[in-house]
Amino acid sequence: MKKLCLIAAAVVTASLGGMYSDAEKRILIQEKLNFIYSQVEEMGRVNAKNKCIYKQAQEIVRYKLPEQYNTLKQQIKAALEQIVASQEFVNYHQYSVMLKTPLLGRDNIEVKDMPIVRPDHAFAKKINEILAATIPVALLERIEVLSCFESYLNYKMDLIDSQFMVAKLKALEQEMLAYVATLEN
Repeated sequence: MKKLCLIAAAVVTASLGGMYSDAEKRILIQEKLNFIYSQVEEMGRVNAKNKCIYKQAQEIVRYKLPEQYNTLKQQIKAALEQIVASQEFVNYHQYSVMLKTPLLGRDNIEVKDMPIVRPDHAFAKKINEILAATIPVALLERIEVLSCFESYLNYKMDLIDSQFMVAKLKALEQEMLAYVATLEN
């Protein structure tokens, strides 16, 4: 993680090289930081929207299956905990974060334009295995149950990814601020 931040900071600062005065470098770095701050806020908005979608899907399940809702809610949460703890998720998560963080921090790609990383075959298989072992098949055949699970999975995966990306971007911010401090001396 730190290596990526150092590389990104080196790319940003090296590109500033001898082409700009110290004042121009400070301005360029501040513009980069402002972009990063705006995209971190955008990730927060995306996570809030994902949570709203999950809550709406949850309300549909509560309405359609009132007697089974509490048990089903616990089963969905248990399935998600197992999925997030799996090595397949860790692999997916590392790939996603390592792909997206440089797009934000180095390439100024906006959150809305970042690629969607689809689960690979092994991760999709793991999700299906855990679902089949956790939630009764009769309930998995209901679209509202699948929608609730998928919206919760998407929300949690995006939230976990964005938390790690924000941590990496904060490290990049510290590197850039340290560079600005050297310019002021």
